[in-house]
Formats: sequence, structure tokens, C-alpha cells
Amino acid sequence: MAQGKLKGQAGDEIVQNKYADLQSTLLGVQFGQATGANQSLQQTKANMLSARQSATAGNRSSMQALTNTLLDTDLDNLFT
Repeated sequence: MAQGKLKGQAGDEIVQNKYADLQSTLLGVQFGQATGANQSLQQTKANMLSARQSATAGNRSSMQALTNTLLDTDLDNLFT
């Protein structure tokens, strides 16, 4: 009877170890997903910053072209 009890305890320990391994694996997966999501967020922010900088440069170029056009235009004779 004592051997049966020891085998039962050993079986319980195996089950507990397997459960702990499973929990560890699941936690690792969650950390991996969180890390991936964070990296994706950081890349999205970098892309947004780059897009804003490109838009700003385009607007600046357009304003410079408009200014140059106005400076080169003879406004006194524009409507005559």
C-alpha cells in the first residue's frame, strides 16, 4: 500500500511539473506577443513621423515654388 501511495505522489508530481511547464510556455508566448506588439507600435510611430516629415518637406517646397512664382510675376500688369 505504501508503494501505491508513493507512485500516486510521483504521478501527482509529474502532473504538477507538466502543468508548470505548460504555464511557463504560455507565459513565454504572451511575452513574445507583447514584445511583437510593442515593436509593431514603435515601427508605426516611426512611420508616422517619417510621413509627417515628408509632408512638411512637400508643403515647404510648394510654398517656396508659390513664393518664387509670385516674385517672378509682374503683378502690376497681371490684370491689364
